[in-house]
Amino acid sequence: MTDSLCDLTLVEVAARVREGDLSPVEVTQAVLDRAARLAPRLNCFLATVGEAALRRAEACARAVREGRPLGPLHGVPITLKDNVATAGIETTAGSPTLAGSVPKTSATVWRRLEEAGAVLVAKAHLYEFAYGSAHPALGDTRNPWNVACVSGGSSSGSASSVAAGLGFASIGSDTGGSIRVPASLCGIVGLKPTYGRVSRAGIVPLGYSLDVAGPLTRSVTDAALILEVIAGHDAADPMTARRTVPSFREGIEDGVRGLRLGVPRRQSLELCTPDVAKVFAESLAVLETEGAVLRDVTLPDFLAAQTIVDVLISGEAAEAHYHHVKNTPEKIGPVVRGRLERGYMISAADYVRAQRARRRFIAEVRAAMSELEALVLPGHPTGTYPLDVGSVLVNGQPVLVHPLTSRFTRLFSLSGDPAIVVPCGFTPQGMPVSLQFVGRAFDERTILRAARAYERATPWHTMRPPLVD
Repeated sequence: MTDSLCDLTLVEVAARVREGDLSPVEVTQAVLDRAARLAPRLNCFLATVGEAALRRAEACARAVREGRPLGPLHGVPITLKDNVATAGIETTAGSPTLAGSVPKTSATVWRRLEEAGAVLVAKAHLYEFAYGSAHPALGDTRNPWNVACVSGGSSSGSASSVAAGLGFASIGSDTGGSIRVPASLCGIVGLKPTYGRVSRAGIVPLGYSLDVAGPLTRSVTDAALILEVIAGHDAADPMTARRTVPSFREGIEDGVRGLRLGVPRRQSLELCTPDVAKVFAESLAVLETEGAVLRDVTLPDFLAAQTIVDVLISGEAAEAHYHHVKNTPEKIGPVVRGRLERGYMISAADYVRAQRARRRFIAEVRAAMSELEALVLPGHPTGTYPLDVGSVLVNGQPVLVHPLTSRFTRLFSLSGDPAIVVPCGFTPQGMPVSLQFVGRAFDERTILRAARAYERATPWHTMRPPLVD
């Protein structure tokens, strides 16, 4: 019975805590017990803060008993990607270069979550500096649907742990797909807000003009609630928008009847496997049954968008981690060190050309969406694959897995538009497939509404990995 608490949604846990039906201590202990059993197999955490979590949960329980005002996340256990600074708790960004680094102040996103009542249970594993590969000394995070398969990155530990019920939400970061890709491969919800919607202050940077922080959760409503807590202007991050934060849950149950959704059908089919294409077609049929108006649309070239993002990340990451490469290169894993060093070969002219191309692509996305409320396309072209595989077949042709994995995500990192992935079925091998909704800038409410309508009409979000049985 106690272990089954881990399979609730965040909204369910928060409501039961507020009503006095569930103790924050009980639910936190349940998460820690499951984590003790599963986290080592998944390699999804870099640090578990069990004693501090229980102390925090006890304080939350006292507040409930004393009738004090409760925040929207009161007593709810969550995790954070370990590039999110936590005061008094080591924050390494998955790199030995930052081992022993204990921030004095917390990232804005964690401070807001903490003020809302959340209980931190662990810092989640990630690709080193959120860039391309886990450090060899730390190993890969495993997928709870099949521990021989990848969980995606760079928010790998966040996605794997949420899917396995080791916390009711996690905060990840997304520069080219690092929330959406692992959420897709682990069968959960991953939301990349609009660039500028959420503060990055206190988050170890990768690409300044692309980095976005956002939630990974078990349900669309959970993601909306987390976004309500973490969104808003922050003087510590001058790129955050000075916009009023709406209730992202308002209207979330309104359905998709009459919504005009653009479908890049031809481009999607060219870039994904037949298994994913089949599930995608079935998902579109669900949306039509629910009343959505589907319109074929052509978007800017996905592969060209990947190249532009690669130039931008290379240059910006090389600048962000210059001091690490200069002073302690031997502590950086070979894959990530190679990527950072390659960034020094990006000339100023290359970077400027990439930013100019970006403006053109943004204009093309805006034009394609001018008569639409949102876009819908696959979240990932293949679903997960074994850890030791370097390429997979797409339409009969071998494709390297690294560029493949962000085919459907980078265009919207480039445009800065909000995007959400939700589980939409499984491959014949029993691995999750995802659907991605993309909205206009600062219109997260529409994609949350569309994603919730799809989620409500299908059973996929209720499925749990066999590892937790």
